Amino acid sequence: MNHIIAVDPGGTTGLAFWSHPDCQTPFKDEPRERQHKDQMLEDIGGWSQRLGGSLTVVCEKYTITSRTAKLSQQTDALKIIGVLEYFQHLYGIRVVMQTPADAKRFSTDARLKAADLWHPTKGGHANDACRHLFMYMVKHGLINIGEVDARRT
Repeated sequence: MNHIIAVDPGGTTGLAFWSHPDCQTPFKDEPRERQHKDQMLEDIGGWSQRLGGSLTVVCEKYTITSRTAKLSQQTDALKIIGVLEYFQHLYGIRVVMQTPADAKRFSTDARLKAADLWHPTKGGHANDACRHLFMYMVKHGLINIGEVDARRT
């Protein structure tokens, strides 16, 4: 696992990036938000094609419940997840789904700030992507949670 993209899918999509420090072709992008899903998916498709099995995409799991159906008829998240799964099949990338509740509970604002992953943006979607990135990285030993918690104020 050399590269990770975390995705908070939706009408406005949050993205966060990480590359192993030893990589020859690291991501240099800051976390960001994109309202144009076609361009964002084109970017991820290009990275998927170029990086193949060295790319992991960590994505917020979007589930339609009676509550979400009442709040929004937005289907962008489902479409984005479907395209990511297609890239998995086509290019051999790894797609990992995480629940929004787990990410928000584990990756608090204080932890993101202590890990230097806090990037305030207009809609907060970039930080939601950072929450998924942080949780995944801790689970896979890429970030030491004890060190992060020791830096919290």
